[in-house]
Amino acid sequence: MKMNTGKDSSPSPCPHYMPSPVFRGCGQPCIDNRKCLNILKVWSPQLAARPLGFISHRNVIGAYVKGRIYVFIDAANILYSQQTLGWRVDYKKLKEYFEQECNTQGLYFYTGKVGANHKQQAFLQKLKNLGYQVTAKEVKRIRTGRNTYEWKGNLDAELIIDALKNSDKFDTCILLSGDSDFAPLLDELKLRGKRVIIMSSKNHVARELLERGKYINLKKLRDRISFQK
Repeated sequence: MKMNTGKDSSPSPCPHYMPSPVFRGCGQPCIDNRKCLNILKVWSPQLAARPLGFISHRNVIGAYVKGRIYVFIDAANILYSQQTLGWRVDYKKLKEYFEQECNTQGLYFYTGKVGANHKQQAFLQKLKNLGYQVTAKEVKRIRTGRNTYEWKGNLDAELIIDALKNSDKFDTCILLSGDSDFAPLLDELKLRGKRVIIMSSKNHVARELLERGKYINLKKLRDRISFQK
């Protein structure tokens, strides 16, 4: 394996890893583990930290991120995605997935809440215990017509404020939402030199988001993050 010369001192890829545009691992132990690890230290420090012989590209979000990662979760949008997917996200597994694949520095969760719903309160407390920063506010009952009402709990503003306020602490923003209202946020983060990744599901992600960042369908991560009874 040759080393690049000139201004770019990054090691050239071995036959088992092509770092651009994404990792294309063969799933087999590398021919030369030490050289392969030197490459991964440049392209993905998180993968380089794994045991020798266990370097694989399967479900590796680490191929698309850079540096420190903050994750922002729009619970309402993910709820609709779950209904379409037919399975639930296990947030403990989701946290472990991000920590295994990325240099995860922050996990933020935004949701509406309904009064003294003890089941929901227990769930939110569990998220806090796992290390999520949880923001929850009471949903409002809005009259939409004669004898018709709609429950509304929008936390877009809170998510946007947190993302911008903490932007100097991360290099990649992972947004679990498909709401087009977040398009201006992604524009601003990109102006600040951040990489953006959108995670949602088919029919629940707006074109405006798809045009602004790498999209990963939650469906592809089922075996890593789904809840099992």
